[in-house]
Amino acid sequence: TGTLVIEKAPLTVTPDDKTIEFGSPDPVFTLTYGAFQGSDNVGVIDVVPTAGVSGAHTVVADYVINVSGGSDNNYSFTYATGTLHVVDTAAPVIDAHADLIFEAMSATGTFATYASPSATDGADGAVPVNCLPISGSGFALGTSTVTCTAQDSSGNHATSSFLVVVRDTTA
Repeated sequence: TGTLVIEKAPLTVTPDDKTIEFGSPDPVFTLTYGAFQGSDNVGVIDVVPTAGVSGAHTVVADYVINVSGGSDNNYSFTYATGTLHVVDTAAPVIDAHADLIFEAMSATGTFATYASPSATDGADGAVPVNCLPISGSGFALGTSTVTCTAQDSSGNHATSSFLVVVRDTTA
């Protein structure tokens, strides 16, 4: 007479890759299972494994999703890893800039100086703002538009504008 030994069937558990926007809470992590035996499914597992990311994801990057904690009388688990992609698709926000009025210094207009607005990004914090025409440029009589742009490290752009009005009230 012999001894019958039934080995646990191997079962690979892999966390599904996920993508979230920077600053968002973790998504619901889901798992994909390798080949169950017969008509078995996840419902027969004694303690279902869970997935998660260790630590905080404080920068735009890829983070490892790990699986742990599962146990079963009939299956021996092998855990794979997945990837949590933390992305930044949100453009920076440029502070509003008031329209400006200048008195003409000559028949052709004036040179106008202004402070560029500030811009902030959810992932990068303060980002530089470039405005055209630049501060100190010559502006003709009438109304001109100054267009300001900001870009974050992920390549997201924001644009805002304000008016520069040059008038001659002394003529």
